[in-house]
Amino acid sequence: MNALLSVLHFCEVHGPSVLFCTQTIHQRKSTTLNLEALQINPQLASSPHSTTSTTASVPVQKNQNRCSIQQSPTFSSLSSSTSTLSQSSCPACTAQMPLINVDDAELPYKFEANGMITKDDEDDTVFYLGCRAPQQQHLYAAVRNACVRSLTVEFCPGKEGPILFGDDENGYVMSYIFKLRDSQARGKTRYYAFTMLMTDRIFLVSCWPFLVKVFRSTALSLQEKAEAVYQREREYRERHPPTSLASGSARRSSFAPTSPEQFLRRRAHTPMRSLADLLGIEDIYAQIHRQFSFILKSSARRRIEKVTKGRRAGPLYIQMMKEREKQTNQASETSNEDGPKWSKQSDVLCGTLVEPPLYSPQAV
Repeated sequence: MNALLSVLHFCEVHGPSVLFCTQTIHQRKSTTLNLEALQINPQLASSPHSTTSTTASVPVQKNQNRCSIQQSPTFSSLSSSTSTLSQSSCPACTAQMPLINVDDAELPYKFEANGMITKDDEDDTVFYLGCRAPQQQHLYAAVRNACVRSLTVEFCPGKEGPILFGDDENGYVMSYIFKLRDSQARGKTRYYAFTMLMTDRIFLVSCWPFLVKVFRSTALSLQEKAEAVYQREREYRERHPPTSLASGSARRSSFAPTSPEQFLRRRAHTPMRSLADLLGIEDIYAQIHRQFSFILKSSARRRIEKVTKGRRAGPLYIQMMKEREKQTNQASETSNEDGPKWSKQSDVLCGTLVEPPLYSPQAV
């Protein structure tokens, strides 16, 4: 199944943005998997609690400054796309990848991975690649279009829930929009969305009940964690009110006018938090990648094309077919009696067709 799952977010400063994507990669058995640009931590690529039953496929060797990874042209174009996206300075618009620990004898250090990958334990040729953006440029354009439509154009009652849209050119999208509480955001709410993009509309519609169920359960889990962080911050602010606000309330009225420029400038001084900080989970994208891998694997099994034998013909059906064949033969005999006939007269056409002459080959 060729599908792509993604996490979308509406940033107050930059608008709709694509945070994270997971897609299925089919690798031939004769070639090796190239993950040179990914620099993946194998401990985070798979977990014993993962529902995907996948294992990490990245060999890491010690006494090296970087991960030693096999080479293949499959993932050669990933480094350019991920390096461009990593330049974004907004934490809310960038996915925080796992940190890789390098045990250097002189100076141990850490660096951020470019993505994550899991391997299907039942099929050696199937991998699930998770990174900030898709590999192919046309896929990124389709995901970007789905991001803008999901968070700005398409309407969902209550601004939460599933929606379906798309076309043959950009693919078909099933998007599940949900909210997360954030005490530092405008309206104390942040909007996110889970999307599945594929070209097969019938396949996507057939997976609709399963996708809605699993997206809803994942969104509810994230909302519970965000609500817990929101309540802790609220209790902390009640116990420790800001000193600047308490001292300035006596000198300045709360009804003083505020210009739009001051409103935007005040919010711009406080950068928006990332999803990991909003939920209090450092490896949130590793967990999302495992969940997306499970969804892709389960969705592919929900519809498998196969050839099945039909029912045997019953007695009534056989009798009807014999009667139909008999009527057809009678009609053909009647038409032959009334129609033109071949004449045995040579080269004479008298209301009948002339029998064509027969020629025998002669040796020259």
